[in-house]
Amino acid sequence: MSKVVAVADVHGCYDLLSKAMEEHLGSGAEVIFLGDLIDRSPQPLGDIKVVNFVRRLQQKPEEYGFSKVTVLRGNHEQLLCDAIRRDDSELWEINGGSPAFLDYVKKNPRVHSWLRNLPYYVIRGDYLFVHAGVRPEVPINEQSVHDFLWIREDFTESPHMLPYTIVHGHTIQNSDKPVYGSDRISCDLGAFATGNLCTLNLSY
Repeated sequence: MSKVVAVADVHGCYDLLSKAMEEHLGSGAEVIFLGDLIDRSPQPLGDIKVVNFVRRLQQKPEEYGFSKVTVLRGNHEQLLCDAIRRDDSELWEINGGSPAFLDYVKKNPRVHSWLRNLPYYVIRGDYLFVHAGVRPEVPINEQSVHDFLWIREDFTESPHMLPYTIVHGHTIQNSDKPVYGSDRISCDLGAFATGNLCTLNLSY
């Protein structure tokens, strides 16, 4: 039996993240971040603190008692990478991007490279982990990157018909706990606004 802790939409909430991870230290689980580590941070330099913390976890998971740490790409990581590529950060900043974090990434090419190379989804057993969701009735290898990062109602309001329980963030739930559906688990609890950060325990 393998264990997973899914963490959704941290959005620069470093204090919430560091506290939430304490109960999982030494668990031997794989930690899977569902994207949107950054933007809309309610605390100064929260994005920098979160990214540095998560990268430390990923580089040396055994020091924290984890088997592995996987970080998925969210739409906010994509917006940042697009802003740097285009040399135009206006859209990203409208969506909560921090100029201080942009400067930090530009000065740290390893962080930029790490962000550019984050995967879109992973499968563990019967679970598919992804940031936003999938296009219903489309095989996983035919899904679009845009849907992995951005889809909302077309996914949340219809059965997806894929052979997985999909664990996702992106769409904020009106709940202080993950919301379970017949074929999905919705984990974005709006941490930056509510103070509730989801860490979901699963086994497969």
